Amino acid sequence: MKALKRYRIGWLSLLLVFCLGTTLASAHAALLRTTPSNGEVLKNNPHKIALEFSEPLEPDLIGLKLYGWNGEEIRIKGPKLTPGNASQMYAEVPGLSEGTYTVAWSVVSEDGHPVKGSYSFSVGKMTPGKIPAPGEHSYNGLTALLIVLRFLVEGIILLGGGLYWLAWYAAKRGFPAFTDILGKVCYFGWAILLIGSITEWFVYSATLPGDSLLSSLLAGRWELIGQSSFAMMLLVQFVLLFLLVIPGMVEGWYLFVWTLLISAFALGGHVWGTEPVWAAIMLRVLHLLAISIWLGGLTYLVLLLKWEKRSGREINRAAFHSFFVRMALIAACGTAVTGAGMATVQTGWSLFVLNEGRTWGVLLLLKVILFCMMLAFALKQTLHWAKDGHSLLRDKLKWEWLIGIVIILAGVWMSQISYPHAIDNTINNTIQILQGGTKK
Repeated sequence: MKALKRYRIGWLSLLLVFCLGTTLASAHAALLRTTPSNGEVLKNNPHKIALEFSEPLEPDLIGLKLYGWNGEEIRIKGPKLTPGNASQMYAEVPGLSEGTYTVAWSVVSEDGHPVKGSYSFSVGKMTPGKIPAPGEHSYNGLTALLIVLRFLVEGIILLGGGLYWLAWYAAKRGFPAFTDILGKVCYFGWAILLIGSITEWFVYSATLPGDSLLSSLLAGRWELIGQSSFAMMLLVQFVLLFLLVIPGMVEGWYLFVWTLLISAFALGGHVWGTEPVWAAIMLRVLHLLAISIWLGGLTYLVLLLKWEKRSGREINRAAFHSFFVRMALIAACGTAVTGAGMATVQTGWSLFVLNEGRTWGVLLLLKVILFCMMLAFALKQTLHWAKDGHSLLRDKLKWEWLIGIVIILAGVWMSQISYPHAIDNTINNTIQILQGGTKK
């Protein structure tokens, strides 16, 4: 009963710990100011367009287009980075007639993710017209496909790595090992990971401004890889996937490679815009490993039930209960504590105040709610298992596992978009030009 009480207190404490950290700051490049400014009506032709961002830009990964009131693209010279100011790009424009013009920009953030937006200005007078360029937070087919691919690849690696570690630990205590419960399915999973990673590379390359990443590499410009942490993460992922299938290595080799595969995800997201970077990386690595162990443990439990049915053998449930609950509680605690730590490092309580970044805020709130639901299911399962060591609430186990999968999807989605940042004079990238020349 004392052990049961400790587990109950542990699960309930997690609800408080995890909900403490909802702070944030932006890691994506934010547009600070433009020349001409958003909505400005000029008397004369501007001759040059300039945009300044919150972080230095890479000259090969920027894009700038100008559209007239009728939606037709106007040829401009550039864009280029301003000498002595790598955070500002500019382009020379030809003579413009009266009317409203839309500027569509795209850059690659410090963390390797493309960011885009648009704004308008007028020469002489404002005129109604169409906005051909997407806003910063809009999604096209490539963006959606990249989210799906990242979810597939990262989900399999998180589940596979946690499952491998837990199965190794369980096998030392006489329970079925990794190959016992998966068999040859693991090779099929590896093939999906390889194909998914290759496709992810091409889709990501297609979302970047300027020349495609692949064409630049074929031209011998390998320095571009160092300009995108996401591209570096994908290359590391490729290498580790091949190291994972080298036959005949000691068991510690595969445990180490799985750990590196999971940890590599920490280097391809918002971490590079967070200070101090070393603390952000450490917390994200620990957060990913904790999530992996928790979800891998649930996966092991689901597969273990199927293994029992398939083999006609039954494990010692009482002995497994103590082992599994202790592991799940440690992993859940790690997930909550590191999640709160990440939020603390990021700082700022502007999430529910700013109008921008609503999608990110909704996803964060969804993750908190789903996490609490997982804890509730885990507590229910623990209490039931303690009363009856030979039975499990299979439906609740499956729901807990599915909720964990949705949390991974929400996390991947959040890593693909910028999150709120309280920057003075931030430009509103969604332009509304109304009939009659007024603007809300």
